[in-house]
Amino acid sequence: MIHKGNAEYLIRSVGWIRDLDDLRNTVVAQRNGTPIFLKTLAAVQVGPQFRRSVLEKDGKEAVGGVVLMRHGENPLEITRRVKQKISTLRAGLPEGVRIVPFYDRTPLIRSALATVSDTVKEELIICTVAIVLVMGHLGGAFVVSITLPLAILFSFLMMKLFGIPSNIMSLAGIAISVGILEDQAVVMTENAAQPPDRASSAAARSGATSSRSSSRRAAPSAGRSSSRS
Repeated sequence: MIHKGNAEYLIRSVGWIRDLDDLRNTVVAQRNGTPIFLKTLAAVQVGPQFRRSVLEKDGKEAVGGVVLMRHGENPLEITRRVKQKISTLRAGLPEGVRIVPFYDRTPLIRSALATVSDTVKEELIICTVAIVLVMGHLGGAFVVSITLPLAILFSFLMMKLFGIPSNIMSLAGIAISVGILEDQAVVMTENAAQPPDRASSAAARSGATSSRSSSRRAAPSAGRSSSRS
Protein backbone atom coordinates (compact mmCIF):
# COMPACT_ATOMS: atom_id res chain seq x y z
CA MET A 1 0.00 0.00 0.00
CA ILE A 2 1.27 3.42 -0.95
CA HIS A 3 0.09 6.33 1.18
CA LYS A 4 0.23 9.72 -0.51
CA GLY A 5 -1.53 12.70 1.07
CA ASN A 6 -5.10 11.73 1.84
CA ALA A 7 -5.10 8.85 -0.67
CA GLU A 8 -4.08 5.23 -0.29
CA TYR A 9 -3.10 3.05 -3.25
CA LEU A 10 -3.24 -0.71 -2.81
CA ILE A 11 -0.82 -2.63 -5.03
CA ARG A 12 -1.30 -6.34 -5.58
CA SER A 13 1.27 -8.54 -7.31
CA VAL A 14 2.07 -12.21 -7.78
CA GLY A 15 5.11 -13.35 -5.85
CA TRP A 16 6.50 -14.66 -2.58
CA ILE A 17 7.73 -11.96 -0.20
CA ARG A 18 9.69 -13.26 2.77
CA ASP A 19 11.60 -10.25 4.07
CA LEU A 20 12.49 -6.64 3.29
CA ASP A 21 15.23 -7.65 0.85
CA ASP A 22 12.64 -9.26 -1.38
CA LEU A 23 10.75 -5.96 -1.39
CA ARG A 24 13.89 -3.97 -2.12
CA ASN A 25 14.77 -6.20 -5.07
CA THR A 26 11.29 -6.06 -6.55
CA VAL A 27 11.30 -4.76 -10.11
CA VAL A 28 8.77 -1.98 -10.57
CA ALA A 29 9.71 -0.79 -14.11
CA GLN A 30 12.14 -1.24 -16.96
CA ARG A 31 13.98 1.44 -19.01
CA ASN A 32 16.01 0.46 -22.11
CA GLY A 33 16.41 -3.08 -20.86
CA THR A 34 17.57 -1.95 -17.42
CA PRO A 35 15.37 -3.08 -14.49
CA ILE A 36 14.42 -0.48 -11.90
CA PHE A 37 14.24 -1.87 -8.40
CA LEU A 38 12.11 -0.60 -5.59
CA LYS A 39 15.22 0.15 -3.49
CA THR A 40 16.37 2.70 -6.07
CA LEU A 41 13.14 4.65 -5.76
CA ALA A 42 12.41 4.61 -2.04
CA ALA A 43 13.73 3.58 1.34
CA VAL A 44 12.09 0.28 2.27
CA GLN A 45 11.74 -0.24 6.00
CA VAL A 46 9.24 -1.43 8.62
CA GLY A 47 7.13 1.43 9.98
CA PRO A 48 4.00 2.02 12.05
CA GLN A 49 0.53 1.50 10.68
CA PHE A 50 -1.07 4.41 8.89
CA ARG A 51 -3.13 6.61 11.18
CA ARG A 52 -6.78 6.81 10.15
CA SER A 53 -8.52 8.30 13.22
CA VAL A 54 -7.91 10.31 16.36
CA LEU A 55 -9.67 10.57 19.72
CA GLU A 56 -10.28 14.02 21.13
CA LYS A 57 -11.62 15.11 24.52
CA ASP A 58 -12.19 18.78 25.26
CA GLY A 59 -10.27 19.69 22.11
CA LYS A 60 -7.16 17.72 23.10
CA GLU A 61 -5.86 14.45 21.75
CA ALA A 62 -6.29 11.51 24.08
CA VAL A 63 -5.79 7.75 24.23
CA GLY A 64 -9.02 5.78 24.61
CA GLY A 65 -10.08 2.29 25.51
CA VAL A 66 -13.36 0.41 25.31
CA VAL A 67 -14.75 -1.97 27.94
CA LEU A 68 -16.94 -4.65 26.38
CA MET A 69 -19.59 -6.35 28.47
CA ARG A 70 -20.43 -10.02 28.04
CA HIS A 71 -23.95 -11.00 27.09
CA GLY A 72 -26.30 -11.35 30.03
CA GLU A 73 -24.28 -9.25 32.48
CA ASN A 74 -25.67 -6.35 34.49
CA PRO A 75 -24.45 -3.07 32.97
CA LEU A 76 -24.84 -1.16 36.23
CA GLU A 77 -22.75 -3.69 38.13
CA ILE A 78 -20.11 -3.80 35.36
CA THR A 79 -19.86 0.00 35.32
CA ARG A 80 -19.48 0.09 39.08
CA ARG A 81 -16.68 -2.46 39.00
CA VAL A 82 -14.88 -0.65 36.17
CA LYS A 83 -14.98 2.64 38.08
CA GLN A 84 -13.69 0.87 41.17
CA LYS A 85 -10.80 -0.58 39.18
CA ILE A 86 -9.98 2.81 37.68
CA SER A 87 -9.86 4.37 41.14
CA THR A 88 -7.29 1.76 42.22
CA LEU A 89 -5.14 2.38 39.12
CA ARG A 90 -4.98 6.15 39.55
CA ALA A 91 -2.46 5.88 42.36
CA GLY A 92 0.16 4.31 40.08
CA LEU A 93 -0.28 6.58 37.05
CA PRO A 94 2.52 8.97 36.00
CA GLU A 95 2.16 12.66 36.70
CA GLY A 96 -0.24 14.37 34.31
CA VAL A 97 -1.93 11.14 33.20
CA ARG A 98 -5.55 10.68 34.18
CA ILE A 99 -8.19 8.04 33.45
CA VAL A 100 -11.59 9.65 32.96
CA PRO A 101 -14.83 8.16 31.57
CA PHE A 102 -15.53 9.21 28.00
CA TYR A 103 -18.96 7.64 27.52
CA ASP A 104 -20.98 6.23 30.40
CA ARG A 105 -24.37 4.57 29.90
CA THR A 106 -25.23 4.59 33.59
CA PRO A 107 -27.24 7.87 33.50
CA LEU A 108 -29.25 6.61 30.53
CA ILE A 109 -30.08 3.31 32.25
CA ARG A 110 -31.00 5.02 35.51
CA SER A 111 -33.18 7.47 33.57
CA ALA A 112 -35.04 4.58 31.90
CA LEU A 113 -35.62 2.88 35.26
CA ALA A 114 -36.80 6.16 36.77
CA THR A 115 -39.22 6.63 33.86
CA VAL A 116 -40.81 3.23 34.48
CA SER A 117 -41.09 3.76 38.25
CA ASP A 118 -42.44 7.31 37.90
CA THR A 119 -45.01 6.14 35.34
CA VAL A 120 -46.23 3.39 37.67
CA LYS A 121 -46.52 5.81 40.59
CA GLU A 122 -48.41 8.44 38.58
CA GLU A 123 -50.81 5.89 37.10
CA LEU A 124 -51.50 4.37 40.50
CA ILE A 125 -52.26 7.75 42.07
CA ILE A 126 -54.48 8.94 39.21
CA CYS A 127 -56.36 5.64 38.94
CA THR A 128 -56.91 5.40 42.70
CA VAL A 129 -58.18 8.97 42.97
CA ALA A 130 -60.46 8.51 39.94
CA ILE A 131 -62.03 5.31 41.31
CA VAL A 132 -62.55 6.77 44.77
CA LEU A 133 -64.01 10.09 43.59
CA VAL A 134 -66.11 8.85 40.66
CA MET A 135 -67.20 5.41 41.86
CA GLY A 136 -66.72 5.80 45.60
CA HIS A 137 -65.37 2.27 45.83
CA LEU A 138 -62.35 1.82 48.09
CA GLY A 139 -62.09 -1.90 47.45
CA GLY A 140 -61.76 -1.36 43.71
CA ALA A 141 -59.01 1.21 44.22
CA PHE A 142 -57.15 -1.24 46.47
CA VAL A 143 -57.45 -4.06 43.92
CA VAL A 144 -56.12 -1.87 41.11
CA SER A 145 -53.21 -0.62 43.24
CA ILE A 146 -52.21 -4.23 43.90
CA THR A 147 -52.82 -5.61 40.40
CA LEU A 148 -50.57 -3.19 38.53
CA PRO A 149 -47.34 -3.86 40.48
CA LEU A 150 -48.01 -7.59 40.31
CA ALA A 151 -48.48 -7.39 36.53
CA ILE A 152 -45.17 -5.56 36.11
CA LEU A 153 -43.44 -8.04 38.42
CA PHE A 154 -44.85 -10.91 36.38
CA SER A 155 -43.51 -9.25 33.20
CA PHE A 156 -40.00 -9.09 34.64
CA LEU A 157 -40.24 -12.71 35.78
CA MET A 158 -41.21 -13.81 32.26
CA MET A 159 -38.35 -11.77 30.79
CA LYS A 160 -35.98 -13.51 33.19
CA LEU A 161 -37.44 -16.92 32.34
CA PHE A 162 -37.17 -16.50 28.56
CA GLY A 163 -33.83 -14.69 28.65
CA ILE A 164 -35.10 -11.30 27.43
CA PRO A 165 -32.68 -8.53 28.49
CA SER A 166 -33.99 -5.48 30.35
CA ASN A 167 -32.72 -2.92 27.86
CA ILE A 168 -34.05 0.50 26.88
CA MET A 169 -36.60 -0.93 24.41
CA SER A 170 -38.11 -3.45 26.84
CA LEU A 171 -38.35 -0.87 29.64
CA ALA A 172 -40.02 1.58 27.25
CA GLY A 173 -42.53 -1.10 26.27
CA ILE A 174 -43.38 -1.75 29.92
CA ALA A 175 -43.80 1.99 30.54
CA ILE A 176 -46.22 2.23 27.59
CA SER A 177 -48.20 -0.85 28.65
CA VAL A 178 -48.81 0.62 32.11
CA GLY A 179 -51.41 2.99 30.66
CA ILE A 180 -53.21 0.12 28.92
CA LEU A 181 -53.26 -1.90 32.14
CA GLU A 182 -54.72 1.03 34.06
CA ASP A 183 -57.43 1.59 31.46
CA GLN A 184 -58.49 -2.05 31.52
CA ALA A 185 -58.37 -2.09 35.33
CA VAL A 186 -60.72 0.89 35.55
CA VAL A 187 -63.18 -0.71 33.10
CA MET A 188 -63.19 -4.05 34.92
CA THR A 189 -63.53 -2.36 38.33
CA GLU A 190 -66.48 -0.30 37.11
CA ASN A 191 -68.23 -3.42 35.81
CA ALA A 192 -67.50 -5.40 38.96
CA ALA A 193 -68.63 -2.61 41.29
CA GLN A 194 -71.91 -2.02 39.44
CA PRO A 195 -74.82 -2.02 41.99
CA PRO A 196 -77.23 -5.00 41.82
CA ASP A 197 -80.30 -2.77 41.44
CA ARG A 198 -78.69 -1.08 38.46
CA ALA A 199 -77.96 -4.44 36.89
CA SER A 200 -81.52 -5.69 37.53
CA SER A 201 -83.02 -2.51 36.10
CA ALA A 202 -80.84 -2.85 33.02
CA ALA A 203 -81.98 -6.47 32.64
CA ALA A 204 -85.61 -5.41 33.10
CA ARG A 205 -85.28 -2.76 30.43
CA SER A 206 -83.76 -5.32 28.12
CA GLY A 207 -86.65 -7.75 28.82
CA ALA A 208 -89.29 -5.05 28.27
CA THR A 209 -87.70 -4.11 24.98
CA SER A 210 -87.69 -7.70 23.79
CA SER A 211 -91.35 -8.22 24.84
CA ARG A 212 -92.48 -5.09 23.02
CA SER A 213 -90.70 -6.15 19.90
CA SER A 214 -92.29 -9.63 20.07
CA SER A 215 -95.80 -8.15 20.55
CA ARG A 216 -95.28 -5.90 17.56
CA ARG A 217 -94.35 -8.88 15.46
CA ALA A 218 -97.45 -10.81 16.69
CA ALA A 219 -99.94 -8.00 15.89
CA PRO A 220 -99.62 -8.12 12.08
CA SER A 221 -99.88 -11.89 12.19
CA ALA A 222 -103.23 -11.68 14.05
CA GLY A 223 -104.55 -9.12 11.56
CA ARG A 224 -103.69 -11.33 8.62
CA SER A 225 -105.43 -14.37 10.21
CA SER A 226 -108.63 -12.42 10.87
CA SER A 227 -108.81 -11.14 7.29
CA ARG A 228 -108.46 -14.68 5.98
CA SER A 229 -111.42 -15.82 8.06
